[in-house]
Parts: sequence; structure tokens; C-alpha cells
Amino acid sequence: MSPLAATYFSAAIGLLKQAYETNRQTLQQLGPIIGRTVAEGGVIHAFVRQRPQ
Repeated sequence: MSPLAATYFSAAIGLLKQAYETNRQTLQQLGPIIGRTVAEGGVIHAFVRQRPQ
């Protein structure tokens, strides 16, 4: 893996970990609903709110 790809991968994993930790309780509550929806052919719409810098 190139250094650039490794940096990107590491950053992506870090963001996913942060999103999971921040939203753990909600994800655990909604997991069964989301899973059922996707299994039935539904889609998930995700919107990202940019943080002020």
C-alpha cells in the first residue's frame, strides 16, 4: 500500500471510529430497524454536517 493510501485508510478508519463512538447508543437502538430496511431493499440516506473550523 502506498503511503498516501495508508494515510487515507487510517484517516477513514479514525473518522468511522469517532462516528461510532459519538453515535453508539443511537446506532444500537436503530440497528435492527436499519438492518430490516436494507434487507427489504431500502436505502440509507446519510447527510454530513460540516463542523466550523
